[in-house]
Amino acid sequence: MPRPRTISDDDVLDGVERVLLAKGPHDFTLTDVARETKLAPATLLQRFGTKRALVEAFARRSASRTAESFAAHEPGLAPLRASLVALAGALDDRRRMANSLALLLEDVRDPELGAAAREHADAMEREITRHVRAAIAARELDTDDPRGLARAVHTAYSGAMILWAIRGRGSLRTSVGQAVDAVLAPYLR
Repeated sequence: MPRPRTISDDDVLDGVERVLLAKGPHDFTLTDVARETKLAPATLLQRFGTKRALVEAFARRSASRTAESFAAHEPGLAPLRASLVALAGALDDRRRMANSLALLLEDVRDPELGAAAREHADAMEREITRHVRAAIAARELDTDDPRGLARAVHTAYSGAMILWAIRGRGSLRTSVGQAVDAVLAPYLR
């Protein structure tokens, strides 16, 4: 009979995220994840198969959790901004941001990781669109193209993160908030 699990796969993948953001996709080891999760490297291999499979599981789970990042709030303008600023806050450190960008490069290079990254991007856009539509219904925004505005907001969010990584000034949360505000300003009622 197999031994009961002392730590869930979700908890392991939370540890993978912490290690990936601290060390990057090229410098982390199974030993790093084992140390972070208090599991033996052999246990990680038994559960996930390989280091690569562990990263793929992390990527798939990240994509599947995108909607959860927005679910803490009812849809609308202020909750949209709050959700995007909160998401950026997880990377409000230049080293973590650099390692996140290194993960993005792996998403571009690797078909399986790329599929998860596309799923994540599509889910982000759906959630932003849902919030924009709610803001239109609440008469906070005025546009005939909610999906187009959602794409612009998503682009501003992503661009603000890249520019902040390059410039390294101020807070990432502030940069994202200002970029989102600038895109939405012409559509405010």
